[in-house]
Amino acid sequence: MKRKIIILSAFIISLSFYSCEINLGDYLEGINEPPKLVLISFIEPGKNIKAELSSSYPAPNILKDDNVAGAIVNVYVNDVYSGTAEKIDTGDPIFVSDIHVNYGDRIKLTAEAPGYTPVTGISRIPAEIPVIKIDTITYYKASEERLQFKIHIPDNGDGTKYYRIILKGEVALAGYTNYTETYPIDEDFSKEPVFDENRHFNEINENDKDGVDSNKYSIFSNRSFIGKGYTVTVNCKKVYPFTDVNGDRWLPRITAMVMQLTPEAYLYLQSMNANSENSDDLVEPVQIYSNIENGIGIIGGYVSRSTTFKISPL
Repeated sequence: MKRKIIILSAFIISLSFYSCEINLGDYLEGINEPPKLVLISFIEPGKNIKAELSSSYPAPNILKDDNVAGAIVNVYVNDVYSGTAEKIDTGDPIFVSDIHVNYGDRIKLTAEAPGYTPVTGISRIPAEIPVIKIDTITYYKASEERLQFKIHIPDNGDGTKYYRIILKGEVALAGYTNYTETYPIDEDFSKEPVFDENRHFNEINENDKDGVDSNKYSIFSNRSFIGKGYTVTVNCKKVYPFTDVNGDRWLPRITAMVMQLTPEAYLYLQSMNANSENSDDLVEPVQIYSNIENGIGIIGGYVSRSTTFKISPL
């Protein structure tokens, strides 16, 4: 049975970007210079701006210092000063502002602290992502039950765009339907050519030949389908329905999110992916992308569409 679901609203999955940690050892240039500020922020319309501010250590101590005293993070929207982001009392170097941005806004964050050169990062939030359609259908592969569904991404021909797909599953906790937990679902895009530009190979460790998709962040661009749109086929493990302790049938749910990334966010994830694939000593390292002037890190943004659908019993 096929169901067509129209994605109507945006939804945030907390691990979308901040689960991607920066290893300062991957920034190869200038590691013998004095410590620099490290500024990281990924911004979405309608959400509070959150930034992480820390400091690099000079080599050989290629780590980061979370204790930057007297730091100030300023927010500019469309080149107009809009306020500051305040450090929250969690023990982590996180700064949060209640300033919200809109689709298409140009965002600039600056950071300064005594003893450091001030840093600046700029990004422009994408326009609102078009409505995305999802078709779902269950099928079998050998002896293992799998779920397959299709995500159609329209394209108006207005330049290059960058995307990421994230899946989350939701199941009842310990058999009680009133309590649920979510978890990431591993997607299988190994047979989708649109992801090929972000798969990486080397002579020592060719992951795809071992059945491991080297595009671990599931990112792609519209370069091959500008003005035409594209339908992505998603394969993932099926989440099974079950009966809870009260005898009620509970149908698990899957949330599919399509994110349109700023070029900076895309280049950052692309370099993180390439660097993780080139981990062998005999392979030339990949420098992690940064757009922070006078410092290290990334200012990027994204817009998203998502939907949650139930897994029907067979």
